Amino acid sequence: MYKRLTYLIPIWVIPYYLWTSLPTRAMSIVWFGTIYLLAYVFLILKGKQILFALSRDPLILILVGLSGMSYFWSVAPDVTFASARSLLVQYVIVGHLAVTYSLKQIIEFLSKLLSATGVLSLLFVLFLPHLATRSGRAGGVSWQGIFLHQSVLAATMALAIISLVSMLIMEPARRKQIPLLLSLGMIGICAYLLLFCGAKTAIVGCFASFAVLPFFFLKKIKGVGNRNLIFLSLATIFCGGCVLLYSVKDIIIVEVLGRNPTLSGRSYLWAYIIPQVWTRPFGYGLDAYWHNSDLVRAVYVMLDYPYGNFHSNYVDMLVGIGIPGLILIGMFAINLIRKSLILAFTYRRIEYVWVLQIIVLISIAGYSDSFIGYLRPRTIGWVLLSLSSVSASLELGRLKRHHRSSHLKTFITPTLIQS
Repeated sequence: MYKRLTYLIPIWVIPYYLWTSLPTRAMSIVWFGTIYLLAYVFLILKGKQILFALSRDPLILILVGLSGMSYFWSVAPDVTFASARSLLVQYVIVGHLAVTYSLKQIIEFLSKLLSATGVLSLLFVLFLPHLATRSGRAGGVSWQGIFLHQSVLAATMALAIISLVSMLIMEPARRKQIPLLLSLGMIGICAYLLLFCGAKTAIVGCFASFAVLPFFFLKKIKGVGNRNLIFLSLATIFCGGCVLLYSVKDIIIVEVLGRNPTLSGRSYLWAYIIPQVWTRPFGYGLDAYWHNSDLVRAVYVMLDYPYGNFHSNYVDMLVGIGIPGLILIGMFAINLIRKSLILAFTYRRIEYVWVLQIIVLISIAGYSDSFIGYLRPRTIGWVLLSLSSVSASLELGRLKRHHRSSHLKTFITPTLIQS
């Protein structure tokens, strides 16, 4: 009974972080209360295991701690306190998931849940378009399905596609005719919604994420170690890709994404706010800026447009927790990439190729989107990133202990034989 109940927990927890528009206000309050209650129950039942798992990844603890400390210099302390509390509860949930389920199980749960949201979104678009679509400022219509915004739909469908493809690779049984056709059908539905929802940054992130996958299947080339080849190739692609993207960014924005060079006015907002961070290097407090009436009024007067957020996860973090926070996020991302590369290409754990794909998707989507990214309360992106990081730290710890144990056995056995 308890085992069955533990498998129902992700089905209840994960959708809470998907920013759907389905729950009524009463349902949202119940959901919110249940998540907080579960966090307390998890600490009571598995407190030592959860705290041990979370301690294996101190960078996240420092980030959550910095977010909480920003309360003391926040321009909207109540909002910062609520967001920091949400991050803390979210991290306890992540700890429970990391010690209870393998990353493969999480990917399986995720692929099924996100596929279901894709089917529901398509049904809403077809039969309830007044709820699932909205008119844009340019006169066009964008799809948002069962989600609060088109960019949330796009990022969720991209995550679904990556997870479904990973499950097809990880589980050969799925390649049988009916499961294979079902999985391909789900991928088709998610791809259809992704391509036509109107949020194109997630499309770029989704396609870019699959550039990582072929490296996992490369055979050892004569005279070149597979691990060295992978690291060298990925480093070359990353450095060269950064230079190339920067040199043609205007072409990508205008021709590929179909936007004006200012990214619908985002660049004006960024140019206005980023210089102000130098006067407050520790930021304005997590999620606080847009809840201070004086600051919001100044933006309206200066830019003559009613912005509601910075339309960029990186700018949000810079303004919220300042330069130290952005540096810590960079360190977290680099450390997660390092752990995932080791597990994927040295220990052949293909689920950590999925982690690398998620990092690519979220890093690209977060450039012009605030709904998915690093250190965002109640968002699936940060849940997956922090869960992947904690799981990777635990897995590396287990492998190192196993390696030491095996080495010790090989050392002791000949000694015993000789004696």
